[in-house]
Amino acid sequence: FKRYWQNDLWMRLFDLLLNPCLVRPDGQLPLCEELGDIRHEMEGWLQHHCNRSSNTLKGLLKRSSF
Repeated sequence: FKRYWQNDLWMRLFDLLLNPCLVRPDGQLPLCEELGDIRHEMEGWLQHHCNRSSNTLKGLLKRSSF
């Protein structure tokens, strides 16, 4: 998986992980809700695009689990 395909999602994730104190005005941690939101968006993208090519996500997962 090449992360540059989804720049917006990956940029938001890395920004959140690298600058956690800047996410909220008060700098309060942890950021579980924000991480959950990004995870939900990534999962939705994967589900929507899981059958785009011959090397589908489902097929790759089946081959990797013995």
